[in-house]
Amino acid sequence: MCNSGVKGAPNFSHLLSIAIEILLQLCDDSHSDVRMIADESLNRVIRAMADNNVVKIQVELHKEIKKNGNPRSLRAALWRFAELCHLIRPQKGKPYVVNLIPCIIHIAQRTEEPVLETLAAAMPKIFKALGNFTSDIDMKGLLKAFLQNLSSSSAVVRRTAAASILTVCLNCRNPHVFISYILNTILDVAASMAGVIAAV
Repeated sequence: MCNSGVKGAPNFSHLLSIAIEILLQLCDDSHSDVRMIADESLNRVIRAMADNNVVKIQVELHKEIKKNGNPRSLRAALWRFAELCHLIRPQKGKPYVVNLIPCIIHIAQRTEEPVLETLAAAMPKIFKALGNFTSDIDMKGLLKAFLQNLSSSSAVVRRTAAASILTVCLNCRNPHVFISYILNTILDVAASMAGVIAAV
């Protein structure tokens, strides 16, 4: 894959797409040995190709995130995309945010704890690179999704939601506005719950 002759092939970009897609699929193979080799191979391909093909790699990882499919492949794509986020060119920041925010909202609605843990771990790097491109509508949509998880019966889901909310607020264009917004929202919910308890 890293041979200079292969790199110069006219269909190299297509071959790279297929390779990344297949390796991501194999990250969810039923055999642990296959999953381990797929994971290692994916790392090698990305390291070898990142200098000249980082945009293509980012696109392929984003496609897997958008697919929002099996947990292992999604997690493999999420954390690798987060690692490469800082290399997204500024002129591509807004288009990435427009397409990525709905994906994050859908992922936040999943119930698998490992997926939500990976999402929470990826959010700081993603938002450090792309947070300045978010609109107020983007922010409210994200915060609404994570706020819903604060009432989960799972401690892991609650913890990852709280971490993601903090990351989003600190790395957006208007941190003070959205920190105030989230605090007021939480206080309103707490006051409503206190009123219900008092009435009972």
